[in-house]
Amino acid sequence: MCTHWLIFCLVQIDNWNTFNVFQVGTLSKGSPLETVTLALFARHDLLDKLKIPHDRLRHFVRDIERAYNNNPYHNNIHAADVTQTLGCFLANDQFAQKLTDLEIASMIFATCVHDVGHPGVSNDFLINTKNETALVYNDVSVNENMHLATAFKILRRPGNDLMEHLSPEQYRFFRRTVIQIVLATDMAGHSELLQAPPLLLLSPLPVSDILPKQAAYLLTAFNANLKLLGPDLEAWGADQRNLALRMCVHCADIANPAKPLILALQWTERGDAEKKRGIPVSPLCDRDKVEVPKSQLAFLTYVVKPTFEALKGLAPITAGNALDNIDIAMRHWEQQVVPV
Repeated sequence: MCTHWLIFCLVQIDNWNTFNVFQVGTLSKGSPLETVTLALFARHDLLDKLKIPHDRLRHFVRDIERAYNNNPYHNNIHAADVTQTLGCFLANDQFAQKLTDLEIASMIFATCVHDVGHPGVSNDFLINTKNETALVYNDVSVNENMHLATAFKILRRPGNDLMEHLSPEQYRFFRRTVIQIVLATDMAGHSELLQAPPLLLLSPLPVSDILPKQAAYLLTAFNANLKLLGPDLEAWGADQRNLALRMCVHCADIANPAKPLILALQWTERGDAEKKRGIPVSPLCDRDKVEVPKSQLAFLTYVVKPTFEALKGLAPITAGNALDNIDIAMRHWEQQVVPV
């Protein structure tokens, strides 16, 4: 019976509003990342097009999923959610048709591994506690660099190299693209953004002045390219296309508040789970330090909404679905704000 329901769920894998990653996690017996990643590789016929051995893909993704820690948020369910969200971008607006097979494979690979081995704490926490990982990566995108190193080490294990048939030039492109995409998921400055959400909600500053530096760069550069080159990716040069790939995965990584409210609310409850386990609580979700409704509104207003508004120029159907849900979520949190 579970198999039939899982197949039914996977039929919805391209649907922004009906796919339920939590349900897939249950039906797959704790393997949502393997389930979603294999489905997307098959959906885009990448095994045949790139000569990827199915057993190597399965072995690799299983090892990656095992390497995800049992965190309240940065876990295999989040990775599966981000990967499926990317699948929605690829499926709509003829987006996949504008990309090469290797670009699609690189994006799916990157979403699959983007948080592997996450310790459940932020880069700032690792840096401030002089953690060994921060020392190794010189305080620069500490977690993101670790995720990448972990992923490529797992790829080198016997029986795991799904990209063994790529030419040296193709492999260099693949590795470089994955590295750039995952590094772009570093929300540097994110915690500073969320420390004073009531003030931010009244701020007259442009969004680009409030966003974390990494996200602000992506948003500004993407908007500039879109205005200059138009929405047809085939007219974009290699560097500009790479920026579009990074922007899409960045959107997928912050998309859980843009999903249907019943799913989005499940992610906001992670603060209670983190506190119960005695690990640092996500800035958005610590009820003792911030008013969760106000912090959620700040995140939606200054990070999530402007990012999807920018992406609407390239992926109007998917971004439109997200923006509809964002408006619903904002009304929900506005109703929860305690009057002063």
